[in-house]
Amino acid sequence: CIGMRFGQLEVRAIASRILARCTLSVPDDFRLEIHQMPTISPMHGLPVTVGPRAKAPTLRVAALSECSR
Repeated sequence: CIGMRFGQLEVRAIASRILARCTLSVPDDFRLEIHQMPTISPMHGLPVTVGPRAKAPTLRVAALSECSR
């Protein structure tokens, strides 16, 4: 497919932004059943809860510049 590499790049970019900003979780009682026609996918969907990610500590710029010396 001529657009496959672009599509893969787009999925990676979107997924990395979502995962950097949010936490994703499935219900504890969820059982994954696979549907294999024509591609692999969840048979009854995939219930996901999206929540905010805790802020990561920020790095000091001075500490980063000291490493490059």
